[in-house]
Amino acid sequence: MKRTLFTTLLLTTSTLALAQVPSQKAVQAEHNRQVTTFNKKDLTGFMAHYSPELKVTPTHGDPMDFVAWKGFIQSILPGVQRVLRHDHKVIKCTAEGATLTVTIDEHEAYDIKDTAALFGKKDAPHRLTSHSTYQETWTKTKAGWKVREVKMLSEEQTLDGHPLPIAG
Repeated sequence: MKRTLFTTLLLTTSTLALAQVPSQKAVQAEHNRQVTTFNKKDLTGFMAHYSPELKVTPTHGDPMDFVAWKGFIQSILPGVQRVLRHDHKVIKCTAEGATLTVTIDEHEAYDIKDTAALFGKKDAPHRLTSHSTYQETWTKTKAGWKVREVKMLSEEQTLDGHPLPIAG
């Protein structure tokens, strides 16, 4: 009897937790996890943050769906030689019904190897920095809360200390 009651209580609690909108603290923890997976070059772990219906809208260039975003991340990971800084800070988090809107401030700095010759000579070393602010829209899926949309609000990048125009 005690075992049945405990199991029922556990299932009820788990269901409620899945149904509840994540707190700002929980969203920050998810972003911390995502940064760790990127830094470890764990593409699967990184992409677990996103819904299959993902739409990413950059400040410049064409929007990307889940497959295109995954391909983009997959293409840049091999060139990351050393992570100097990679921080996500949740600066705003609001819930409305089954939707969560989150604003993120992101700072990055990497030593990279230009494996695709995007900036000149193939395999040349560079220091890339980036500061961006973006808005995420989260929705509840069968696998829990996932990011369905990312809209870049601002982006600034430098390559070897010089401003880098955003591609697109």
